Amino acid sequence: MKLIKYWMTVVIFAVTISIEAQEEDSAVKDFEWEAGYVGDIGRNFDGGISKGNTVMGVLSYGATIRTEKIWKGGEFYFQGMTTHGKGLSANYVGDQQFISNIENDNYWFFVEKLYYRQYFERGWLTIGLQDLNQDFLVSEGGSYFLNSSFGIPSTYPLNFSVPIYPKTALAISGMYTINDRWSISTAVFDGDCGSLDRDRTNTKWTLRTDEGFLMVGELAFTPGDRLQIKGGGMYHTADFPDLLDTTKIHKGVYGMYALIDYSLLKNQDKHVSCFTQVAYHPTKANYNSLYVGGGVVVQGYLFNRTNDYLGLGAAYARFFDDTFECDIECSYCFCISQHVALMPSFHYVIHPGGQQSGLANATAGMLRVVLTK
Repeated sequence: MKLIKYWMTVVIFAVTISIEAQEEDSAVKDFEWEAGYVGDIGRNFDGGISKGNTVMGVLSYGATIRTEKIWKGGEFYFQGMTTHGKGLSANYVGDQQFISNIENDNYWFFVEKLYYRQYFERGWLTIGLQDLNQDFLVSEGGSYFLNSSFGIPSTYPLNFSVPIYPKTALAISGMYTINDRWSISTAVFDGDCGSLDRDRTNTKWTLRTDEGFLMVGELAFTPGDRLQIKGGGMYHTADFPDLLDTTKIHKGVYGMYALIDYSLLKNQDKHVSCFTQVAYHPTKANYNSLYVGGGVVVQGYLFNRTNDYLGLGAAYARFFDDTFECDIECSYCFCISQHVALMPSFHYVIHPGGQQSGLANATAGMLRVVLTK
């Protein structure tokens, strides 16, 4: 039944691509559709909670409406999603960082993003339903991997209700380009984005002062096409109980992070790059105080396939009780065409959930199918 549902979703998406391809010539520049499907067939081979197989998938669809014919630089954006499957980490591996960044339950429709963005000569301003990880904490090297911590450090989703996939929140954000090397971004998000269990379509939005606000700032330095350094911090204004002494309340929590992407070798379509991610949240109300991640990506050098890439990385999370979890990931992406890719990925998870969970080290694997418009 799971495989039938999985392949039905793939077929629906394939039909969507076909329709889009037929309408592409008549598409208006100020209005643009988008669609994509990502599916994971996964198995936990050993360790963790138990051995088992699962199938997960997310179908995304969206539209952009540009205001160029009315006023310059305006853009309305909508993105909806449909997810299905049984989580590999939640049900079989037991890791808290989630080895698949699409893991979610069965939700047949929910709004992921809905906002208006105004572009200016040196930046932009956005207001609406936003994903923190769209414009902040983005590492180019981390985007080649499947573990969710490579997308955004684990200190964020494990410490408080953070507005990222699958549940986003209302926000106002902006970016200003200082010069050709420096840019600065900042945002204020609703402090409690809630969960899809309480709001299955993500259309019930509220702003309450007792839930606080999440404030984020980021400074980016790009001296050339081979190096990018980002540094930033966050402050959440809500009250948080101390994890060791629950009678003690921390009025606000904060954290900081740094991201480095560096190209070691670059030769036309071939390149070797590395990346490093560090996030630190010192307040004792934070469950995950430290995250360190990094890896190496090799593209174009293997089998004379310029679009394929091999990635090897590790994501380390230290918890408040001085236990830790670490996922070592090895992935390879076969780019079959412009719209289709297959990505086998293997994971060795050390101390899933931390040493006190009592779970043995886990060995898991996934085959990801990526379809893009």
